[in-house]
Amino acid sequence: MNDLKRMNYIDNTKGIGIFLVVLGHCYTKENFITIWLNSFHMPLFFIIVGYILKYKEIMNGNLSFNLKNRLKNIGIPYIFFGICISLFLATLSQLGEDNSKITFLGYIKSLVTLKGVQALWFLPCLFISEYIFILILNANINYKVKCLILGILFITTLIFSSNISNLSFIVLPRVIIGMGFIFIGYLFYKIVNKQKFSLATIIAINLIVFILSSFNKTSSTMYNLHFNNIIIYIFCQIYFACSKKKY
Repeated sequence: MNDLKRMNYIDNTKGIGIFLVVLGHCYTKENFITIWLNSFHMPLFFIIVGYILKYKEIMNGNLSFNLKNRLKNIGIPYIFFGICISLFLATLSQLGEDNSKITFLGYIKSLVTLKGVQALWFLPCLFISEYIFILILNANINYKVKCLILGILFITTLIFSSNISNLSFIVLPRVIIGMGFIFIGYLFYKIVNKQKFSLATIIAINLIVFILSSFNKTSSTMYNLHFNNIIIYIFCQIYFACSKKKY
């Protein structure tokens, strides 16, 4: 097995992504900044996973899912912070004037069913998306057929997921869409990894993302499966992810 080395531009991209997620949650009302941020910031992390999986496949000669490692890195934080946030939110709900009066057990139910509490929906979604993606790629079928399956699942779910209003059925569409963005990262890894964009090019690409996102009147989010124009949504992910390559 070849030694795996950290890719600085991947770490930098994750850092930028985390900062932008925090920035997006600083706004209580929707505006042009939140619309811009939501046009790419969560799918960006799935695309990064796709980059890393392709890199590991090239270095190791195969694609595997380290269940123990992923449970440690994703499962433990999900449970620990989920319980803490559930307790905090349930307390606020009982003390405040919220008519829903969601109980601690109500939040725990959301954790157990993998819908997640607040932003924690992302962790089980990432875990399952990565696992299923690797299962499909390791399946003993033609590679083009695998790509076709992943592509059809992704596009079909993007188109029809807006009809899902019941949160009880929201986990699977999130997983499939997350898997689609992992697939995009997987496909684009070699292209992005070989490029060294100039600062002017990076600025231009980010400007394109901003202009594209401005065509949407509301935020596009994986959380509630609201994507506006799916073509613009997909382009924003690809453009922004590509622009994070070091120059």
